[in-house]
Amino acid sequence: MEKMRNCLSCWAVQRLILIGKITVLESLVAFKVIHLLTPLQTNSQIIKQMNDLFFGFLWNRKGDKIKRNIITQNYGNGGLKMIDIVSFKKALKSVWVRKYLDESNKGKSKLFFDAELEKLGGPTVFRGNLDIKRHEEACKQP
Repeated sequence: MEKMRNCLSCWAVQRLILIGKITVLESLVAFKVIHLLTPLQTNSQIIKQMNDLFFGFLWNRKGDKIKRNIITQNYGNGGLKMIDIVSFKKALKSVWVRKYLDESNKGKSKLFFDAELEKLGGPTVFRGNLDIKRHEEACKQP
């Protein structure tokens, strides 16, 4: 977090337009957090702090001028493609799952996770078709 703050403080004195600030966030800051967001468990407090840091930089710490769910959308939908840390984290995790499910992957990390997943039913855990409504109903039953 400190490295991100330092990087953003250097750029905060520049008079950048929104797209310039978003470019700084994506190219100079977001890549620094990939290793933090890739593990299976990510501290939600850290995610909130990163989101606050990013949007604080974007709006010069004066509060959001455009709703976050709008500014993170594509240009065609009226957004500016601002990085959404939660979606970014989910994308990183889905890439991890895709790499794990790749049959040609014979890396040591895959062998480790194969052994751990055998306790849960093997890689079919990722391939299952979970019906959320049925799962919620089953959880409600005594």
